[in-house]
Amino acid sequence: AGNFEIRSLSDGDLLRTVTGVTEADHEEHSFLLLTHQWSSDGTKIAVPARNAVNIFSRDGSNVLLHLQGAHEHIVAGACFSPDGRFVVSVDIEGKAVIWNSSSGAVVGREDLKRPITA
Repeated sequence: AGNFEIRSLSDGDLLRTVTGVTEADHEEHSFLLLTHQWSSDGTKIAVPARNAVNIFSRDGSNVLLHLQGAHEHIVAGACFSPDGRFVVSVDIEGKAVIWNSSSGAVVGREDLKRPITA
């Protein structure tokens, strides 16, 4: 198993190392770890995880939400709305899902009608 590092935006210091990423995940889907995004207030990180999205606390010590069940394909990216109330994820087949960032409930879906690549 491998890991990824969460570093401070201000000085680059290592805040936490998250473990459990398998070698197969890294080799087959390495782009997944490159498409993470911070919430606008800097308290959460959205990280695609196969056909789901994990929302981590700032230091990576907790998975606050595991957004799953709406994507059938690998999630290529995820981002927070500017106000942080929603997370939008898009899979490689072009299906976009809007999630409530507090409850994890799906609040919208859209088929973009084209494949997405990272």
